[in-house]
Amino acid sequence: RHTRYSLQSRGLGDVYKRQVLAKLSKREYQAAALVAEGLHNREVAQRLDITERTVKAHLSSAYAKTSTQSRLGLARLFSTA
Repeated sequence: RHTRYSLQSRGLGDVYKRQVLAKLSKREYQAAALVAEGLHNREVAQRLDITERTVKAHLSSAYAKTSTQSRLGLARLFSTA
């Protein structure tokens, strides 16, 4: 059985990752990218000049759109294959 993750590990990762990340709004992408760099919600909020609650909303939406469930899952989408 093949999952999307197994397809990533077979060389289709970069294309798949770009397609998934393209689903995000500009702000969702920005918040997710900063999380992928290891920033905490408070740091993301300061960097983007938004509230922590808004960061959480952006991340929740990003998790749903990318079918990820964690910060690590988002970070993997931003990593190069």
